[in-house]
Amino acid sequence: MKFHLLKIFLVLSLIAPPVFCADKLFLLNDRCTQDLYTSTFNYFDNFPQIEAIRDIRGITLRFELKTPEDDYTKLEPDIRQKIKIIQYFLAKIKNPVIIEVHTEKVPEQYCCNLKNWEFSTVVANNIQDIFVKEEPRIHTERIYTVGYGEFMPAGKNTPNNGSNYSNRVDIIILCSMSGE
Repeated sequence: MKFHLLKIFLVLSLIAPPVFCADKLFLLNDRCTQDLYTSTFNYFDNFPQIEAIRDIRGITLRFELKTPEDDYTKLEPDIRQKIKIIQYFLAKIKNPVIIEVHTEKVPEQYCCNLKNWEFSTVVANNIQDIFVKEEPRIHTERIYTVGYGEFMPAGKNTPNNGSNYSNRVDIIILCSMSGE
C-alpha cells in the first residue's frame, strides 16, 4: 500500500506544475542553471570587461565601477557601454535580476550630501532607469536594486563578492523565485 501511494505521489509531482511558481524558468533546475550559465558564458566571453560568475542565487555579471561623472545622476560612457551589453543579454531571457552596487566611499564631490549606501543606491537606480527606459526595455517587475555602499567589501568571504573590486556593480540573474 505504501509503495502505491509513493508511486502516485511521484507521478503527480512530475505531472502537476508547482503551485508556488507559475513559470518553470525560475525553478532551480538543470535547464536554468546549466543552459543559462552556458549561454551567459558564451555571450560574455566576447566582453572580458564583464565577469560572469556562478552564484548560489544564479549568475552574477560583475564589472568595476569607476567614479561616476561629476553629476552622479549620470554614468561614465564606459559604464553605460557595459550596461548596454548586459541589457541586450537580459532582454533575451525572462529571469528576474538584482542590481547591486558596492562603493568603498562616496566621491569627494558628494561627501556632504550623501552617505555611501545612499550614493550606491542612486547609482543602482540609475542603472535600472537605463534598463527600463532605453531599448531594449526590460520590464520593471523583473528588476530589483540595492545599494550596499561599503557594507559588502571585496575580499570579505561572502558568496557573491570574490573579486578585487571595492567599487563594483553586480547584476545577479536569479534562477529561483526566492533568490536562494
